[in-house]
Amino acid sequence: MAEDAVKAFFYGSLTIEIVTEELERFLNICSYNDLILWDLQAEDKSTKFCVYKKDFEKYEEIGKKTSCRLHIIKENGWPYLFRKIKARKSFFFGIFLGIFLIIAASQCIWRVEIYGNFYYGEDTIRRFLRTEGINSPCMKNQINCLSLAADIRKEFPRVVWVSVKRKGAYLTVELKENELIEEKSEETNLAAADLVSEYNGKVVSIVTRNGTAQVKTGDLCSKGQIMISGMIPLVNEASEVYDYEKTKADGDVFLQYKIYYYNEIPRIQEIKVIKKEQKSVSVFLGHHLCGMFPQKWFDRSQFILVNENTKWGMKIHSFTYEKEKNICSEKEIKAMAVEGINRELARIRKKGVQILKNDVTIDINDASCISKGTFTVIGKAGVPKAITAEPVLDGKDIMNEQ
Repeated sequence: MAEDAVKAFFYGSLTIEIVTEELERFLNICSYNDLILWDLQAEDKSTKFCVYKKDFEKYEEIGKKTSCRLHIIKENGWPYLFRKIKARKSFFFGIFLGIFLIIAASQCIWRVEIYGNFYYGEDTIRRFLRTEGINSPCMKNQINCLSLAADIRKEFPRVVWVSVKRKGAYLTVELKENELIEEKSEETNLAAADLVSEYNGKVVSIVTRNGTAQVKTGDLCSKGQIMISGMIPLVNEASEVYDYEKTKADGDVFLQYKIYYYNEIPRIQEIKVIKKEQKSVSVFLGHHLCGMFPQKWFDRSQFILVNENTKWGMKIHSFTYEKEKNICSEKEIKAMAVEGINRELARIRKKGVQILKNDVTIDINDASCISKGTFTVIGKAGVPKAITAEPVLDGKDIMNEQ
């Protein structure tokens, strides 16, 4: 019965009312021609039954032979339902479009929430996330939570613990900053300190806001050397130093120094080789791909958008690939080395450092490509260092006249 009901739905069926005095003869002829009918119901002057849509013309011919009048009471099944759908195609297209938009929207991150940040502002963290290609909205499969957490710890040294989670359409970033460093920095802010050099280099400019300058423009200084002292000499009427006032040295000192760079890239690289082209169901609107299913559902498949000149469509290609080892040519390996150098230069510029000269050379051999050398830069260099030693007064210290 279930199979007959399914067959009647897909092929279509009709409920027919027949008015005749020769019903028995009509049914015998139908049986002789192997015509199927069911749900036979006898009423006062008529009889109702169901037949397949494709056999209706045969019933009409038999009805003419037996002087029967056939009336279609009801149309059932998929052919008639499809005809109704075509008459209301805009309505059903809206339903399918709504389902598609819901599925497409569920593949995106629509909101980024940040918790636990005190020292670093939320705008600073969001600006860094945008440089990593994470904005709202963005595709979920573009976000690697472990890699993003590692990049945040690397970019923000005060952050000691990071948790990046995807929950529904939200991306949650939880931070924990080092409270000991914060307490230590507060103590340093209150205590007396010198401003010492972070690098070996040449002083380009110096502006002293608090303290006593120990170097001037053009001087060479070494790492750890005091550039602005937190000891301010106090002199009497005889220009003799009788005491020192301790303060926290403050100022802007710009040094010209060198940053060393080294990067080695092996000549043998893993590449993705396309083995077989396959088809998968997806939708594109204009030249923008809207995938119906997450990419991780397709094993070893990489989706590539087909550049069609149509406004919308249901066509997308996927390629099955395998990783193979390939020996890069000199041109390819040199391009990778140049890309690494440019990436390092961009990282340096992000810190607000001016790059004067690039002395990095690229050496290519049979096994690898080695990039090494220095970047000559100008940048702000100076870190506070607490004053621990007490000055020695012998009564002969004379303040040098400026």
